[in-house]
Amino acid sequence: MLSIERCKEVLNNGSRRYTDTEVRVIRDFLMTLADIEMSCIESELTGEKGKVIKMNDQSLTNLKAA
Repeated sequence: MLSIERCKEVLNNGSRRYTDTEVRVIRDFLMTLADIEMSCIESELTGEKGKVIKMNDQSLTNLKAA
């Protein structure tokens, strides 16, 4: 997982500045998307169909806080 400091470097590269909380929410959201994508790729490789991907409670809490 990328550190908050590294994420801040990347996200704050332009004129927009994000707070630590915003950076954390963005990072967590992108990590969740990456997990979903990896699950889809694994399903395609193994031939699984209809796999349910669950978000953990922390991911949902972070998304609601934004």
